[in-house]
Amino acid sequence: MNIFKLAKSFKAFLEYDRDLQIYYDELRDYCEYINDFVMKRINCSDLNEIPIPQITEKEAIFIKQTFLNYPYPKKLKNLALKLYASTDFNNLLFCANNLRNVQVRRDFDLDRLNEMVGTYDSKNNLIVYNDFESLPHEFLHLASAPVTLNQQNADFSGFRYGTNDFSFGKGINEGYTEMLTRRIFFDENYNTPSYLTNVYAARLFELLYDDVKDMESDYFHANYQGPIAHFIKYGLIEEFFELSKHLDFLAVATAKDGEDIETLKFIKQIILRTEDSKKISDAEDIIDEYCENTGSRPHNRIFSFTKKHHFR
Repeated sequence: MNIFKLAKSFKAFLEYDRDLQIYYDELRDYCEYINDFVMKRINCSDLNEIPIPQITEKEAIFIKQTFLNYPYPKKLKNLALKLYASTDFNNLLFCANNLRNVQVRRDFDLDRLNEMVGTYDSKNNLIVYNDFESLPHEFLHLASAPVTLNQQNADFSGFRYGTNDFSFGKGINEGYTEMLTRRIFFDENYNTPSYLTNVYAARLFELLYDDVKDMESDYFHANYQGPIAHFIKYGLIEEFFELSKHLDFLAVATAKDGEDIETLKFIKQIILRTEDSKKISDAEDIIDEYCENTGSRPHNRIFSFTKKHHFR
C-alpha cells in the first residue's frame, strides 16, 4: 500500500461528502500497515519503559561549546540561546550536532516550497524560509532531528518518522512543534495561523503525560514511541494510529463538517479514561479555548474513526 498516495488523495477526499465505507477501509489498511511497521521496530518488551539516554560529560562540554562559542549562522543565534535557557540540558544534543553544519537560506519562491513559508530538510540539514516568523518553528525541527539516523535514508524529526516510501506522525509532530514554538519563543500565544487544530491536539495529548517535560524530552530525542506508550496506557493502539492518521491529514488539509472539533473530542475521551479530575478539567478548558478562537461548535456526537474500535 502506498501511504503517500493515500495521503495525497485525502485532500481531495475532504472536498466532498466521502463514502464512509471507503474511508473506513482505507483507514483500516493504514492502521494495520503502521501497526506492523512500528511493532517491528520496538526494542523494549514494555513500551512504557523506553529509556531516554543521558548525555555524557564529553557531550555536555560539546553542547555548551557549540551553543555559546561555535560560529553557527547568526540568524539562529537568538533562537539557539533561548532554547538553551528554556529546556533541559539533556535535550540539546541533537541541536548542537546540527548547529555545527546547518545551512540557512532565504527563498521567496513559494511555488517551489509548495506554498510553505519555511521548511527544514533533515537529510541535508538545511533550513529554507521566506517569512522570518517561520524560523523558530523550523529551528525546532532542526533541534529534534538526529543526524546519524537521518543519514541512513530515514527522516526523523520529533515525533515524525519517514523514509522514501513511508511517513507517519506529521500531524502530531507539527502540532507539538508549533505548540513548543509558541511556548518558548512567543509567550504561549497558541492562537497561531499554523497548524491550529494540531496545536490544540498536542496540548491535549500532553495531558496523557504525568509530567509535560517527559513529552518534551521524547520530542527532542526523536522518540516517536513515547507518545504511543503514554496513549496506550488508556487507549487502544489501533485508536492511536487512527488518531495519528487523522491528525496527519488535518496538518495538510482544511477540516470539513466539524472534523477538527471531533478530533479534539476524540483525545478528550481518552483523557476521560485517566479518571484524573485535573487533566479532564484542563482538557475541557483547551477545547473551550479552541472553540472560542475558531468559532467551532461542539457536536452532540463524538467522532468515531472506525466502526470496530469505539470509545469505552
